[in-house]
Amino acid sequence: MEWTWAHIDWEKTLAAGVGVATLVQAAVALIMMRGLRYARDQAGSAAEGVAENRRSSEQQLRAYVENKIVTVLPLAMGSDIVVQAVIKNYGQTPAREAIGYIAASIVPAGRFDLAPLPDTTWPGTRSNLAPGDDINIVVRLAAAQFGTGIADVLAGTHQLVATGVVEYDDIFRKRWRTEFVRILESPTDAVMAHAPSGNKST
Repeated sequence: MEWTWAHIDWEKTLAAGVGVATLVQAAVALIMMRGLRYARDQAGSAAEGVAENRRSSEQQLRAYVENKIVTVLPLAMGSDIVVQAVIKNYGQTPAREAIGYIAASIVPAGRFDLAPLPDTTWPGTRSNLAPGDDINIVVRLAAAQFGTGIADVLAGTHQLVATGVVEYDDIFRKRWRTEFVRILESPTDAVMAHAPSGNKST
């Protein structure tokens, strides 16, 4: 059969052409959307990877300032109680604006949880600590302040507790706070032991 212009249904032909074009456009749009979604997911994954690497680097490189040891002078009736804490930077970079606070209390034996943290509102002395450096903080309590407290500690019915707070900045301009609680297990000990709880390292 020979085609002539009269045999062509132009309306159907054009409609079919438009339909095919629409399908092609939809397919292209779908491919582009999937491509954009993939690119967005890849970018998100890359950003998450960068953020995680940054966090990991900061954790490895930042300062870590904590209590190294707490000592007490021998207890004796009529003598002041003198407690000294050594604060050390165990990190790989300097700690800035480091400051430590310490308090001492006499509480019933085993009730170290009753010992309050030191007052951190007074300005104190701030120091910059290089890696491995340490500072000493001392609290001296007059014997008269405790009445029979020292006698109770010597008798074993009460316990000497030291609490401390250390605050410092790392090189990434983040402020950190460490808390420690130490107990005198025996009145003849020179070094105070870690309390079972209350110690918070950051």
